[in-house]
Amino acid sequence: MSRHAKFALFVGLQVSWVLAAIYALGFLIVPDTALARALGLPVEAEAKLVNAHAFLQYAAILALAFGIAWTTVDLRRPLARALIAAGAVTQMFTCCGLLALFGIYFSPFLPALAGVLAFAAGAYYARSGAGRRRDAVDAVFAGRVSPETAHALATSRVGAADPVAATSLAEATHGHVRELTLVICEIFNHAALLDTLSAADYLRLTNAFLDRAADALVRAGGCLVSCNGEGVTAFFGAPLPGQVHSHAVLGCRAALEVARRVRALNESWHQEFDGEIATTFPGCDVRIGINSGEMIAGRFGPAPGTLDTETADAAALAGYGVAGDEVAFARRLCAANLIYGSVALIGARTYELAESAMEARPLELLRRRVGGDWLEVYELLGEPHELSETDQRRRELFWTGVIFFRERRLDEALDHFLNARALDENSADGPLDFYIRRIENLRQQDPSEEWETTRMLNAL
Repeated sequence: MSRHAKFALFVGLQVSWVLAAIYALGFLIVPDTALARALGLPVEAEAKLVNAHAFLQYAAILALAFGIAWTTVDLRRPLARALIAAGAVTQMFTCCGLLALFGIYFSPFLPALAGVLAFAAGAYYARSGAGRRRDAVDAVFAGRVSPETAHALATSRVGAADPVAATSLAEATHGHVRELTLVICEIFNHAALLDTLSAADYLRLTNAFLDRAADALVRAGGCLVSCNGEGVTAFFGAPLPGQVHSHAVLGCRAALEVARRVRALNESWHQEFDGEIATTFPGCDVRIGINSGEMIAGRFGPAPGTLDTETADAAALAGYGVAGDEVAFARRLCAANLIYGSVALIGARTYELAESAMEARPLELLRRRVGGDWLEVYELLGEPHELSETDQRRRELFWTGVIFFRERRLDEALDHFLNARALDENSADGPLDFYIRRIENLRQQDPSEEWETTRMLNAL
């Protein structure tokens, strides 16, 4: 149960039993008698309520106490809180008048008092440190993290210097450098989809992918950076400090789930179409890049009130995100999938952090734009329990083939790649086919020359 729910429960119980006791002891009999007479009811009508319809009174007290307390701590806007509380109190007097038409007196005083007391307690809590922290979390992370993550942020007890523990929006905007894992999922066949689908179907397919991918990333503990027509981006390792040692594993696991959901989505759409569209529908071609390293995390975007226009909402344009060279490298990894025919590529640091929990195979030494250093790039295959014995054998042959290839022992490399292909000739394996074609092309040129793929990757 969340801290806000516990507070609402506590306030509701305290207010309810006090006011119920007041009602049962008859402390408000004087104003109730006056109101009953004003409504044209005999004084004995009150006894009718106490004896036969008391449950209505107690139910109203409970409903107002719990409902107003929860609403007050759950809503961020003070005006909305006040309007809902005032409306609920007004409804009690309305119910009093309606029941009077049937000869039943319903006392509005205690339920109204329950609403006022619960509203006052909730308003006090909302302005407390815990309430302001909740508002700061909602302002920065609303819609970007799971409800469980948002609750953990709102109740965090880590150091005040960390924006996670911020008690105001200003503190939550402080940037910080941390090792994170970024997952980028992009659609790469927009033109083919538009050639096959109508604009309405294209939009429906894209949104279906975005819904499934964003849900998978958020459920795994990620924080969404963007979700638009190009794809979905999320990072792991922040804002929750507890992911510091597991962000790479969480990111890889989420990427695998995204890939599974994309396959299921494409299959369902193939079944939905018939005729020519069913045979030409290319499916949603989603590729994933995963990279780990130090990134700057913080609230990016214009500060409230800084935009010189009445139509632009600065708060809507701002959001918690990441920046840095590792972000750019993750985008290069995502695009490099098109060269190899792979679905998900991970960087060297990601592989180092997730090696014990994930299965992968090496693909290439990829050069960074900044610094010019070379980094190993791996294809993410799955979790250990997901690979069959045949899959593991194919990975070993492929791995050895890559080593021979880098040593320019092309014949031995090709033998290993062909043996890996022979284990399951019916399954698609883009990287394996890529290396076989690559060796065939290299045999037609001087091995001392720079290899074409290196130049292609440097151009990304």
